[in-house]
Amino acid sequence: MYIFLIILVLLMPIPIYLGFRSLFADRHHQKVYQHVKDAFQSLIKRQGLSIAEVNMLGNRLIAMDRNMNKLIFVVYKNGITRENCLNPNEIISCKIEKKSSDVSGYIRKVNLELTFRRNGVITFSFFDEEVDDLCDLPSRIKKAQYWKRQIQYQISSVPLTNVNRETI
Repeated sequence: MYIFLIILVLLMPIPIYLGFRSLFADRHHQKVYQHVKDAFQSLIKRQGLSIAEVNMLGNRLIAMDRNMNKLIFVVYKNGITRENCLNPNEIISCKIEKKSSDVSGYIRKVNLELTFRRNGVITFSFFDEEVDDLCDLPSRIKKAQYWKRQIQYQISSVPLTNVNRETI
């Protein structure tokens, strides 16, 4: 009987700890979501954008305005929100980069890498094992591939200007 009581007393803090941990984790996720959402709404108003498509990926957001031809990235990390409003016309190449662990071979990161004419390279993370749940990896790879296709389509559908045309 005493052994049962001792085991009960020793194991009782575990469910309490897990309950508090999940409560604080939910609050943290809601705060991150709110920071990203507020930054995104502010960017939309400042730039006068009409967003056609958007994906929220934990502490990151990617969106596209096809009318004004803009690509939007919002990333919240360590209390800092970074916003990018980019012109796809300036993109030279768009590729998906998967980084794997040397030891296990598992995918650790999935990034969309954009190379620009003037601004160099910008990387947007679709999956990072330090921040994201491993269960999200397959869907994040699909989303990265989807966005790569959308960006490449946007690049290829830009009308050519200043083209010398000869009339025959």
